[in-house]
Order: sequence, then C-alpha cells, then structure tokens
Amino acid sequence: MSKLEPYIPFEYPPENLKLKPLISKISTENREIARFDGILHWLPNPDILLAPLTTREAVLSSRIEGTQATFNLYTQMKEKFIQATRSQYAIPALDAFFRQPILSTTNFIQMAGLPNRITANNIIKSLLDAGLIHLYRPSEGRRPAEYIFDSIINIAEGREDDFV
Repeated sequence: MSKLEPYIPFEYPPENLKLKPLISKISTENREIARFDGILHWLPNPDILLAPLTTREAVLSSRIEGTQATFNLYTQMKEKFIQATRSQYAIPALDAFFRQPILSTTNFIQMAGLPNRITANNIIKSLLDAGLIHLYRPSEGRRPAEYIFDSIINIAEGREDDFV
C-alpha cells in the first residue's frame, strides 16, 4: 500500500502570468465601478437602478422553473395517458396537447397523427373520463368541439397544479 501524499496547489500567482496587458483594462473597469457607486450614494432610491437586473434574474429563474415543471408534468402524464387510453397513439396524443393545450377534434387528429375520427373520439373520451383533459367548448353546428389540457396551462400561468 502506497503512502498518500497531501495535495499541494501550485504557487499563486503563476510565474508566467502577464498582468501588464490587463492592468489598463482593470483600471478602467475599476473607475467605472467607483463612478457607479458614487452615483448610487447620491440617489434617493438607488434600488431603482438595480430593479431591472433583479427583475431579469427573476424572469430567467421562472423560465428555468417552468421548464422543469413542464418536464415533470410530461413524465407524469406519459404513464397516465398510456393507462387511460390503452392506445398506441397515447404518446402522440400527449405530444399534441403539449404543443397546443386547447385543441379541436380536427386539429387533434392532425397533430397526433391519428388514422381517423373514430380513434380520435375514443382517445378523447378516455382522456375525459380519466380527468386528464376537459371540454373547453362543445361542438356547435359545423364547429368541432374543443378540449383543454389544464395542467400545462396552469404551469404557463404560474399556478399550482396537482397534475390530476
């Protein structure tokens, strides 16, 4: 068994580090930061300059959370759609509702790549019975019925959802 040696980092700063080209840039940036700091001291409400940065960070954070929530929802719904429909078209049906959460029967057939209206109606009935989608607008005259996938809408609007 070999003896363990402690980790000894290299000397800092490294010998070949060339600081001269950086000094003028560092000096310029340092002056700009000092100027900004001076301006902040004279403002009655310096947070007003920081608010856009804070808002931007919050928006980016929300997008990341929304992406994660959407991925989690898709993972959970995948099995539920398969169980509810017991169809080879379960995943294409789920994908269609993820692409467009409010779908007419006609659009659903096209987006899910279903062979016919009978298959579409059977899948829609199964999803309605399982509570995975809801009737948004009943058919009227020549206008087909529209169905809504609430869970994805709730994520987009930032509302909590128990994912049915």
